[in-house]
Amino acid sequence: MGILHSCYGFGCFASPWVATQFAQLPHWNFFFLVSLGVAAFNVSSLIYVFRLKRQSHFIPEIHAQGHENTTSGSKYAQIMSQKSVHLVAFFLLFHVGGCATVGGWIFTYLLRERGAGPSAGYVSAGFAGGVALGRLILLPLNSLIGHKYVVIIYCTIGIGLELIVWFVPSLIANAVMVSIFGLVMGPLYPIAMNVTSSLIPQRLLAGSIGWIAAFGPAGAAVFPFLMGALSSKFGVFVMQPLPMPPKFDPNDPAVAELIASFQAIGLSKPKATDAARNPKNAATLKEIVDENDLKGKGLNEKQASLVATLAIQAGNLGSTARSYVVSGVSDGKLKSVDQVTAAVKYLEAHPAPVNEGEFNKECGVGQHAYIHVFGEKCVELSSEQVGESVTKQFEAHPADGWPSLMAFINSAKSTPSLRWAPPLEVKTSVEKLFTERFGPKETGAKGKAKEPKAPTKPAAAAPSSEPTTTSSKSTERTVFEEGFLGKLHKPGGNPQIHPHLREQHLSTTGGKVFTRFPPEPNGYLHIGHSKAIFVNFGYAAHYGGHCYLRYDDTNPEAEEARYFESILEMVRWLGFEPYRITYSSDHFQTLHDLAVELIKRDKAYVCHCTAEEIKANRGGEERGPRKACVHRTRPIEESIAEFAGMRDGKYQPGEAILRMKQDLEDGNPQMWDLVAYRVLNAPHHRTGAKWRIYPTYDFTHCLCDSFENISHSLCTTEFITARQSYDWLCDALEVYKPRQSEYGRLNLTGTIMSKRKILKLVKEKYV
Repeated sequence: MGILHSCYGFGCFASPWVATQFAQLPHWNFFFLVSLGVAAFNVSSLIYVFRLKRQSHFIPEIHAQGHENTTSGSKYAQIMSQKSVHLVAFFLLFHVGGCATVGGWIFTYLLRERGAGPSAGYVSAGFAGGVALGRLILLPLNSLIGHKYVVIIYCTIGIGLELIVWFVPSLIANAVMVSIFGLVMGPLYPIAMNVTSSLIPQRLLAGSIGWIAAFGPAGAAVFPFLMGALSSKFGVFVMQPLPMPPKFDPNDPAVAELIASFQAIGLSKPKATDAARNPKNAATLKEIVDENDLKGKGLNEKQASLVATLAIQAGNLGSTARSYVVSGVSDGKLKSVDQVTAAVKYLEAHPAPVNEGEFNKECGVGQHAYIHVFGEKCVELSSEQVGESVTKQFEAHPADGWPSLMAFINSAKSTPSLRWAPPLEVKTSVEKLFTERFGPKETGAKGKAKEPKAPTKPAAAAPSSEPTTTSSKSTERTVFEEGFLGKLHKPGGNPQIHPHLREQHLSTTGGKVFTRFPPEPNGYLHIGHSKAIFVNFGYAAHYGGHCYLRYDDTNPEAEEARYFESILEMVRWLGFEPYRITYSSDHFQTLHDLAVELIKRDKAYVCHCTAEEIKANRGGEERGPRKACVHRTRPIEESIAEFAGMRDGKYQPGEAILRMKQDLEDGNPQMWDLVAYRVLNAPHHRTGAKWRIYPTYDFTHCLCDSFENISHSLCTTEFITARQSYDWLCDALEVYKPRQSEYGRLNLTGTIMSKRKILKLVKEKYV
């Protein structure tokens, strides 16, 4: 029995070994052709041995030494009544399930926690090889000690080996321990079958073995599924006896050697240390360095940083494809992170051989920083051609004047012909075009270029839509038809990342103006809010549109019912009636789902930094240069699991936050990885205790505007810097993007313009 099962074990050894070989080749999917060939060979062998004969043909041979006249029904009943049959079956259910879980799980564990690369598949092969070998070489020991005691000994040794794998942070030691674990676990299956043959009557043996062999291996499906589900939700450490995640120590000799090798390719010490923090990414970068002999290539720091970026993104690429990208970086063809990202995406979708023309087209490869692609040929795009592309974009999507300058620039940069053009070149061409169309910026900023008009004609209406309150006989213009409000875009005039988003928006709104007044219900409104109410409700009413009253109720620790009532009372006292009263909490589930989607797109990550660490990382005169959070490069799957842990109560407030992965090189602090979700242990006035995490204003505001199809997101000038992150988040999730426009806030002297101070007066009963 041991020899028979060892043959099965050798098959299990060969399978992951061969699969790992194929996984490192460009055409890894050919492995399934090998599997198909093996399956065809098995079918042919079975046909040859049994020659398509029925079971009745072999029964006389099986019972040649005596056949009892027992009906099949009564025999099955006798088998199922055997207690020993079920005990052995359940023993093998756990044994096979545990072995299958370890054999598959160890690859992921070594990959994520020990920094292994694709070659970690050989460890699974080593485990299966140990199983096969143990069933052969331990046969004498099994007979000497006896089945009863040897099972106890092997299980005890197996538990000890598993503890070593958990607590010894060494890739080689883990691999050796897993192979020995397979060695001692291998004999248990044939031992169980031998014990069964000695316990079960001969007439019931075949049926009993069949039942055990069917029930036991079911563990190979059940246990890996359960462990995979738990690991996906709570992280791989849910399988650990004691939760002791490995700590990063740059002084560890192995880590120090890794950092030194990264510095040798051109990375600064801080960047090399950051690259070594994530075991998976560090292992991939080490492989790239060794495969391409980068230590002697003389890369500059920028090129080395691009190679480090490649290591983060190229998890699904083979060594050949990665070397192709490295060659592009070292030759100066790929000069930016965006180009490297585009190269990875192209090579993931187009295996070797690489079509150089298509690759250049997708990745913006050219002799200069900006190129244009004509068929398969890449040529330099002159400043005049940039201007022509800008003009074509303007003709296809006209702008309304200087206030829409930045929106038009962003829209132009997203077009294929200008995708890789330097931002300064695009900006210069756009400003030149705006000057030609709207006049100099000094006068253009106050409105469109003036045209001669007959004195008897009324003044032009605001560009957003036709007003409903202006008489054709009157030459007076309301506040909504001049100045800032008079130059706002028409509904649908706000640029979108995809044209269909604009079409869906206009279809839903019917081309009407939609605004919103979104106060936080954490205090009483002050007189400054009267301007916000007037602008939002008044602008929508003037152009026949609608205005929502949306309570931004994302901070349950500060919200009270009296503030909700007071805000609505104030709006009505000023003479306005909300189109609808909504709450940010209406969208908590959708916001959560979009946060997960943002993580999946590698545009968000879970961070465990303290507030002091986040502040220090932002840099400054006293804190040094700005730097990325140590958790910024953690694997997507890990952030998804950690975010689920935040949601399910794994962390207390301050222990974990979800941050957006924006642009740390941007000069705008609103692009420095803003917080999207935080943990709050407070029940919500509408959702109760359902949520333990709540979205921040920076994450909620623009998305709720998108959900409600707001055409004009009007706010005060203190939010000007937030407009960039507002646009970034909508585009990152590819949802409808409202246009944020800012007006000056109302400030008065001799009175209080703060909800916090008003609340203090109320609490102390001065008012």
